Amino acid sequence: MRATLIFISSCFIITSWFIWDTCVASSAFKVEIMKEVTYRYMIADVDSLRIVRLNEKGERIRTFSGLDDYYGKLGIDYSAAMNGGIFEPDRNPTGLLIQNKKELSPLNLKEGYGNFYLKPNGVFYLTKNKAGVIDSKDYRKQVEDEGDVIYATQSGPLLLSGGRIHSKFKKGSKSQKLRNGVGILSDGRIIIAISNNDSKRQPNLYEFASFFLSKGCKDALYLDGTISEFREKGDTGRERHDFSSFLVIEKKKNNR
Repeated sequence: MRATLIFISSCFIITSWFIWDTCVASSAFKVEIMKEVTYRYMIADVDSLRIVRLNEKGERIRTFSGLDDYYGKLGIDYSAAMNGGIFEPDRNPTGLLIQNKKELSPLNLKEGYGNFYLKPNGVFYLTKNKAGVIDSKDYRKQVEDEGDVIYATQSGPLLLSGGRIHSKFKKGSKSQKLRNGVGILSDGRIIIAISNNDSKRQPNLYEFASFFLSKGCKDALYLDGTISEFREKGDTGRERHDFSSFLVIEKKKNNR
């Protein structure tokens, strides 16, 4: 089925159990429907994306409103933010987390159960001039030789690797859930996407990977599932979740 692309030029309200968006003058999100699944996404340049966990006091930023407070104190504007990779019950990242060149959580190559441990899993990372998604087992060997990693988050499973969908995904799987992820476009920019909670149905992992493939990505990473949210700055919708980290699209360049 050919994808239908819808550009949002006016404000909208989505009221649901997991996502509450308030009306804005002009939405920054793009929306696309593929096989009855509605996806909302944004595209970011390498120098505008940040991965944030701690505020200026070294305290974890728990909510989107807390993220607003943090950026307000920095005096930096941003367009939107999405929760980052999978985390533990104590809200510590399950895998690698780097914020502003500081490793806050180590790379996790252990075996286990659940989406994070569905190998291969991966790391989304940012250096000064490049964004990438790579198999976690190759991260130390390949990425650290490219230069300083400024931001990184580990999650899993990999959705795409070298243009191929994860071999363990089943095309007809009935596991249809809200999902969010990040991918690298052919021009090096980054696409961040979520399946809308008001979608006619939710995607399985094969379909979610196919969305990123349809946008021209060769590499993409699953971030999280049912609890995920993607909000524009200033969205005052009800806070329902306590997150471990955020991917943030800033509106202006800076040297942090």
